[in-house]
Amino acid sequence: MNIVNVKASQTGDRSAKVLWYVGREKNGALEVQIPFDATNVEALAELAAVRHLILEAELFNPLPRSGHGFRAVVTKGAIKKAMKGKSQITSMRKYSRFLTGRLDGIELVVDPKVKMLPDEDTPVTKVIELNLEPHETISTPVLGEVQITDHAYERWLERVEERSKDRPYDSLVRRLMSPDLAPISVPEKVLEQKIRKYGEEGTLKVYRHPSEPIHFGLIQKESGYALVTVFVRNDTLLSSKK
Repeated sequence: MNIVNVKASQTGDRSAKVLWYVGREKNGALEVQIPFDATNVEALAELAAVRHLILEAELFNPLPRSGHGFRAVVTKGAIKKAMKGKSQITSMRKYSRFLTGRLDGIELVVDPKVKMLPDEDTPVTKVIELNLEPHETISTPVLGEVQITDHAYERWLERVEERSKDRPYDSLVRRLMSPDLAPISVPEKVLEQKIRKYGEEGTLKVYRHPSEPIHFGLIQKESGYALVTVFVRNDTLLSSKK
């Protein structure tokens, strides 16, 4: 079991110091900056720290493909509430998505008195900012750089096939990496609905594998695409447009 302990202490209106502990040789302190006004700075900071430590800090090799085998110990009960979908705070619901999406299967423990942490006066060695659009980025042969947003990954988990449920992230990446991905012609009404929800006209593109009904909705970015939704249809045709 990989255990990640975190404890946040607010240091400013939009910032907090987070003590963290993964092991004797892997522990320290982060500063987390929140790019908006919030009343739950410490809870958001602990969420940001957990995501950073497990998915971004390269503390675990290979990169975790799910939350199975991980336990995150936090001090704020609001995180557990958000994970269960019971929080009334929009920011908590949004930024806790990765606990039931990308890190599906993680064990979350709330312990306000968590003791396995470095000293309170441990100096901050890294400053991170809560990502307004949480995502991970992969490089693909057809689409180039693709950001996998938390929302899109949630949609993927809702539609993942039985054979892919053990390793859903790997399954999604494998599909996005396929050289056979192709743009499709979407019924106008469907496209209008997706554009209203995810992007302006001309910015939303939809791709799928020629032999599968799972569609990937992407928004053009300066450095590639952002995967914003995943849906299933059986009435679309491949397009010659790229």
